[in-house]
Amino acid sequence: MTVVDLKPKRKRSPRSVPLEQATDAARFFDRMTREIETDLGGRRQLSRIQGELIRAFCGGATVLRYLNRQVALGEISELNLSDFATVASTMLRIGARLGLLRRPRDVTTLGDLIRADQEVERQRLVREQALDEGVEP
Repeated sequence: MTVVDLKPKRKRSPRSVPLEQATDAARFFDRMTREIETDLGGRRQLSRIQGELIRAFCGGATVLRYLNRQVALGEISELNLSDFATVASTMLRIGARLGLLRRPRDVTTLGDLIRADQEVERQRLVREQALDEGVEP
């Protein structure tokens, strides 16, 4: 039996931009997500739960940024402070769970590699000299 996909394939015009890149809010969300992942040691160092918490935090930050912008521009006359406080409080709890400090990546520099290689070579030469002299290294 052959499975046939009956849905027509829609080709996206080369000029169209995916929604996630089309708005300022989406760009803010993506940039903030990348920056927090970097602060926490990189995406590969994060668990799935941490990734979801980061996205939840960024979603809350995006909402608060949008609300603050509307208030500053006078686009809204009233702001539900209860909702605002709930989002801010949620962000605080998520931020506390993720941690507020940067976690450095373990990066080995070229200098570290060269020094390690030189140390291995030095130890090899010491062993060879000791064997040539008939002495246990």
